[in-house]
Amino acid sequence: MASHLATHVSTVVLGLLFILPGIVKTVRLNTTLYREMLKTFKNFTEVSPLRHIGVIPSPQIYMQSMGVFELLLGTTLVVGHVSFKKFACLGIMALMLLTTYCQVALKDYSAVRTE
Repeated sequence: MASHLATHVSTVVLGLLFILPGIVKTVRLNTTLYREMLKTFKNFTEVSPLRHIGVIPSPQIYMQSMGVFELLLGTTLVVGHVSFKKFACLGIMALMLLTTYCQVALKDYSAVRTE
């Protein structure tokens, strides 16, 4: 029982952690934050592995599509059936892998403490 509850709580929290950034990427709530995110995605667009297959999206489309995926996958984690949650986890892992690839390609280690 406790294990089931802990699993449910953790999937809801993880889902919310993807829904909130997804909202920031798709809805222009704060102009300054939106511009900063757009600058980041401009850099991501320049090193994205999608370029290897000939897909070069505009930074805005790239940012908004990532936001939509985060919203869909996060919402699936919060309210979806267990089998859909498994697919959502795979999608989230793919998004994180893509983001990690872009940050390593840009040599952007600002999120990692190097003391």
